[in-house]
Amino acid sequence: EDSNDDSNGDSDGKSDDKPNEDSNDSDNDQAGGNSSKSPLLKDFDEKKDLPDFHDRLKEEIDQKADDAPMDAVNDPMLKNLLSEMNALDESNVYRSSRSVDVELAKRNTNRLKLAFRKLLMDVAKVKSKHFDCGASLDGNRLVGIVTNPKNAKPFREISRAKTPNAAVSLIVDASKSMDHQNRFIKANTAALSIANALEPLRHVDVEVRHMYADNVFVTKPFSKKAEPLKFGVTTSGCTPTALVVGSAITSLMSLQKDRRMIIVITDGDANSISDLEDMVDTASMLGIEVKAIGIGVDSVSGIPNHCVINNVNELGTTLEGAVKTGLF
Repeated sequence: EDSNDDSNGDSDGKSDDKPNEDSNDSDNDQAGGNSSKSPLLKDFDEKKDLPDFHDRLKEEIDQKADDAPMDAVNDPMLKNLLSEMNALDESNVYRSSRSVDVELAKRNTNRLKLAFRKLLMDVAKVKSKHFDCGASLDGNRLVGIVTNPKNAKPFREISRAKTPNAAVSLIVDASKSMDHQNRFIKANTAALSIANALEPLRHVDVEVRHMYADNVFVTKPFSKKAEPLKFGVTTSGCTPTALVVGSAITSLMSLQKDRRMIIVITDGDANSISDLEDMVDTASMLGIEVKAIGIGVDSVSGIPNHCVINNVNELGTTLEGAVKTGLF
């Protein structure tokens, strides 16, 4: 009887479910159900010892990012983030002490400081209102008490607007085209002059980025002071202005500031004018102003708000004029 029971159980398929499950799993594997899993996830499924799980996960994510070309990314803000993450480090940058005139930069600093104080902090002007009564008399209106008592309003109340805070991202074109007529030395010296002028201003942060080797190199982060030697990069590659403006947008968006601005110092030969125009529009929608300083050219394509100089000595006067006319 026992033998018959065992035989019946086998024939009903109730006494040996586990082999059937293993068989199904094997069939799924053969059909390619797990073929798309990464080696890391397969190891995880098999409960292998994974003491460096996070390191291996990071390696796989980095590999996926490397396999996906930048051109395949359609979202502009994601492109900006990727370009910011892929910025060059110092080990990838060749330097030359002849790429920047440190002494000329020092001589230009004070005049530029005044121009940028007016540009970035003018909204903090003192404002005064006059009333019929109050605690403080305005000496210039005392005569009016006699000559025009109804409209004299001799009492003055002074108010000072909150000092704004600002962040500026300077972008320097370090492409090979900037070798023409020493434009790169002029652009680099102008950038160092501006960075030196902005650093002492209260509530103003500044960073410097170079378009270098078709990529982004952060010469001076917001958190550090300008080091002249780090400006001494050499020229290399083309002019990916849109890409570098995008990385600057990402950097500026990480800061809580009343005013955010990008200033591109270039000869105007961007790789793609249309891409640059799109990026300038993106910046505008995010409340970021994009300006440009052209070096040795008549105009800068893709950035409507720009001024031009032929040498660094013109920088102070040109920027003062640009601020007065509202160009900057």
